[in-house]
Amino acid sequence: MKRIMMWTAVFGLMGLAAYGELKNPVFDTDEAGLLAVLRSDAPQDDKVAACQTLCFKGTAASVAPLAALLKEETPMPLFHAARYGLENIPDAQVEAALLAAAGQVKGLRLAGVMQSLGNRKAAAAVPTLAPGLTGADPAITRAAAGALAKIRNAEALAALRKAAPTVPAAAVALLEAADRDVETCRFLSGCGTVAPTVRLAALRGLILASSADEAAARWLETIRSNDPDTVGLALRLVAELPVSEQLTKAVADALQTVPAARARLITAVADRPQLPLAETLLKLADGGDGIDAETRFAAAYALARNRNAKVLPVFVRLALYNGPQAARAKGVLTGFPGAEGDAVALGLLKRPGNADRRLGAELVGLRRMRGSLAEIVALADDPDEQVRASVLKALGELAGTKDLDLLLGLLAKHPESAELSRALSMLFSREMVSAAGSIAILQAQYGLFETGQLKDVTPELKALVAKGERAVTGNNSLAGMDPAPGKVKQIRIRYTVDGTERTVQAREGSSAWLSGQLLPKALEERLAKAFDASSGANRRALLRVIANMDTAYAFNTLKAVAAQADADPALREDAIRALAGWKSQDALPELAKYARQAPSDRLRVLALRGYLRLLDEAFLMPAEKKAALYGEAATWAVRDEDRKAALAAQNQLSAQAELAKNDGFVPIFNGKNLDGWEQQDVFFTVQNGILTGETTEEHPCRPNHHLIWKKEEVKNFELIAEFRLSEKANSGIQIRCNGQTIGDNGYQADMDGAGNYPGFIYHPRQHLVGERGADVILAADGKKTVNRFADGAELGKLYKKGDWNTYRILCVDRKITIWLNGTKPAHVEDARLEMLPETGYIAIQLHQGPPMKVEYRSVRYKKL
Repeated sequence: MKRIMMWTAVFGLMGLAAYGELKNPVFDTDEAGLLAVLRSDAPQDDKVAACQTLCFKGTAASVAPLAALLKEETPMPLFHAARYGLENIPDAQVEAALLAAAGQVKGLRLAGVMQSLGNRKAAAAVPTLAPGLTGADPAITRAAAGALAKIRNAEALAALRKAAPTVPAAAVALLEAADRDVETCRFLSGCGTVAPTVRLAALRGLILASSADEAAARWLETIRSNDPDTVGLALRLVAELPVSEQLTKAVADALQTVPAARARLITAVADRPQLPLAETLLKLADGGDGIDAETRFAAAYALARNRNAKVLPVFVRLALYNGPQAARAKGVLTGFPGAEGDAVALGLLKRPGNADRRLGAELVGLRRMRGSLAEIVALADDPDEQVRASVLKALGELAGTKDLDLLLGLLAKHPESAELSRALSMLFSREMVSAAGSIAILQAQYGLFETGQLKDVTPELKALVAKGERAVTGNNSLAGMDPAPGKVKQIRIRYTVDGTERTVQAREGSSAWLSGQLLPKALEERLAKAFDASSGANRRALLRVIANMDTAYAFNTLKAVAAQADADPALREDAIRALAGWKSQDALPELAKYARQAPSDRLRVLALRGYLRLLDEAFLMPAEKKAALYGEAATWAVRDEDRKAALAAQNQLSAQAELAKNDGFVPIFNGKNLDGWEQQDVFFTVQNGILTGETTEEHPCRPNHHLIWKKEEVKNFELIAEFRLSEKANSGIQIRCNGQTIGDNGYQADMDGAGNYPGFIYHPRQHLVGERGADVILAADGKKTVNRFADGAELGKLYKKGDWNTYRILCVDRKITIWLNGTKPAHVEDARLEMLPETGYIAIQLHQGPPMKVEYRSVRYKKL
């Protein structure tokens, strides 16, 4: 078995091809037959295979024939195969044969023989190997050192030790051979001429091999070193050394006396809670003369990490101090598990200091200590305004439906409290249930809408809704990328509830609530009863709560209050303001009414703005109807800027509708943002109504980048686009590409600012396959036929440098035809699906290279 394992390892190292497949008949031959192959004129490969097989079939009879091949004139592959086969034969003659060969060969052959002697652990070879340690050939030195390390007898170790100070390979081999031998590790760790890595490894071995007393003393000496690498070794050893009283004392000593490494040592200790150092860490966390802030914080967090409740007063002080560590300390107090953490929060509530009570109330809420609601309510009338605010905020985290009357009573006493209003809103939000009927996501986008730096997250939202989620947070994790680095982004969702389209949006990090939810009937009745019985400031406060609910009851209540001409003017204004911010299309008729005849011009402006916003978000409304509503809205405007905005939106929709009516083309770039388009990095933006791709020295494009129209995969279509390129720009329009944003794929209507490529049809695997002035046909086997119909150079003059140009692209079945500024320059017909798929995406390329700018406008598409 041992010989077979050695043989397997040998051939893995040799990389010789034959054995794995057993195709060479030599492998099936017995020893006599194999030796006959060696003596014959057989090809070298057969002789190599014979040596390989003798590795596990050979006996004493094979030693001489194999040894005969260990000479300078033997080809190198056969030489090594012979020594591999020889070194595994269990016969004493092998060592003599290898030693004889060592005296006859040189260079790599000698190094190989030395390796074989080492593999045989041939003690008699030490006198032959030792001189190789000081030779000029690095390969011989490494081979000799490795062989002596494997032999590992006293003579071999002595030779390595003698050479180690001046021969790096000997030092490494000695370290390997010593296997944590104390004397050898002491020698190497104290030898100033060996490599630092060897010295540190030897020092590690020495400390680990020492007794508890010696290990602790040596570790303490190591941590006190001025060498950063040595200190780093000491820090790593904290996790390796066995726990002992001596080690604990040494680490405690170092924590007090080695300030340079103290913070890092505390981190190492935190990973080794078995060391009883809590009291030492607690003293450091409490601070004192000579204890810096970094050390105090590190010690405190180490104790908290290991759930030592004695450190909690330290974090209370940090949180109350309100310094740079306050937020993190508050996080520790919030997350500290169990009754000890609860006791700290409740204890703070009973302290006389305002800051203490504020922190206690905040912690009770953050820790969700629902059993402590009574203690919180007792402070609802606290004389300190900030304490009251913290208490009321905590109530929002803790209160349930059984506490509704309590919250309503508190709101009646403190109607000005925004915290109480939020607490009630949070309670109702938690109790919402899905309305009858389904919620269907139409489109979800996340990013910076002003610049069109957007990521389509529709699939992710659909998956969340399918799981029952109704509160969606827009963030980079949801999108899988950051579409607008360094900017505060938004998420916008279009969806339907029972077939009625709605839109909701929220700032990055905030939740967008999908309406189509309602309160349980009993809760809604209790809220309605309280509202009907309220008056004055309390009624206004309750209306604010109702306005946040986005339910049918809330909408109907706002409508009713807004319509009461004799109601409290402030209350009526609140209702109209809430309607102006309503998120569903249901509010359009109400907002139209108040845009025409609200009680004040200010409210008319608010109502019109809300109306225009909802109209802009009515994505499924027919364009003609939408344009008419914009025109009507312009007549209600109090301010000239609102009238202009409404008329501009009407004109754009009318132009689009007229265009679609006349030729069937529809715009796929809306002139405002990148709705429907997707990119990985932010190279494409919308600037003054123009789709602009731009690279700079600071923001280069590597590799090629694509902006993809992701609304649908296309098959047969016609596309018209106007483009303008800077002098060094390189771009193109991809045809049926696979949708990857990085790297080229699929056919392309090519272009560049210098005019070299406009009019060509390009493919990344075939380059300029569609030549200017040619019909190109590619058969299923790739055979190319070119029929020229015009002069390519003349067609190149169609391109207008630095000006707007127009591409028209027609893709039908297996054929692509392009027109540049009204003239056809190229046509390709390709029968191969791997080159021209049945369907794919339209995309715009931005090529890697020097800083450039590409611009597109009037990008129109018609499905055929």
